[in-house]
Amino acid sequence: MESPYFTFRGDIKYRMKSEPKVPLPEYALGKQRLVDVCAMMAERPGEAAVEFRNSSWLDERSALLPEAVDILRAHGTALVTVDGPSFPWMYADTSRHNYVRFHGRNREAWFKGGEPPSPARYDYLYTREELIGRKDDLLVMSSRVDRETRVFFNNHPRGQAPRNALMLMELLGLGRTTGSLDGFY
Repeated sequence: MESPYFTFRGDIKYRMKSEPKVPLPEYALGKQRLVDVCAMMAERPGEAAVEFRNSSWLDERSALLPEAVDILRAHGTALVTVDGPSFPWMYADTSRHNYVRFHGRNREAWFKGGEPPSPARYDYLYTREELIGRKDDLLVMSSRVDRETRVFFNNHPRGQAPRNALMLMELLGLGRTTGSLDGFY
């Protein structure tokens, strides 16, 4: 679940540029909808995760609301942690696994607007220094679960995702790569 239309309540004031500025349909409102979705996912095989994209789910410190953390935890649903310009990096112990998405930090292209969103949003190559900046966060997150920490790169238009994934694997000591990525551009 990752729609900016999925909100905690309907009387919110938008804080993120990527959020819709239109009246929200009733089905998108409320924590009961989150309870229902998490309960449904808990009945299915696999490990569920929810990515929030609407600031109504955040408190004044830009952390996930305690009510949402409690719902995710009650159903063993992971909070998707995002690195990107549209939402703050946040983590909460809600599950036995972690799910992390790196979208890139192409702020100008991300907030340019237009429908459908421009692929330029994801046209971003993380630097080694940017990934080093997240290394400790990822190690702490990983130490707090007894299952996997899954990390996905969604900065893909010119093959940046595999380059960054291999770079992060090396930084985390998860093995050296063989071969060349010169074919990705």
